[in-house]
Amino acid sequence: MNSKLKDPYFSLVLFSIYSGIMGAALLFLPKVLLPLFNVHETVNSWTYMLGFVLICSSFYYLMSGLGKNFHFARLTVYTRFAAPVVTLILFLSGNAPVNFILLSIVDASGGLWTFLCLRKLK
Repeated sequence: MNSKLKDPYFSLVLFSIYSGIMGAALLFLPKVLLPLFNVHETVNSWTYMLGFVLICSSFYYLMSGLGKNFHFARLTVYTRFAAPVVTLILFLSGNAPVNFILLSIVDASGGLWTFLCLRKLK
């Protein structure tokens, strides 16, 4: 197995790229991105703000990954594991499309990868 795939900090760097791309798409191309997830609501200022926040958080992930910040990496596991739970609640309450659950599974999978790698560091 590639040594980079065993590195929890590499998982943060990859997540930063994913988060940055999604953020940039929401900030600059929301009318292209959202229909891909079957979201046809009107784009408003919150869409652009979410894109900006995702771009900002992608820098936190990038710098924490490059700086090998153990505590940040550990905290991301909890938040990324929470993503499917929160998204499922939003879906069941009629506040999110089912496609968002798929995105949250990507988040949780990245969290699992980071968790497994961090466990091997101890």
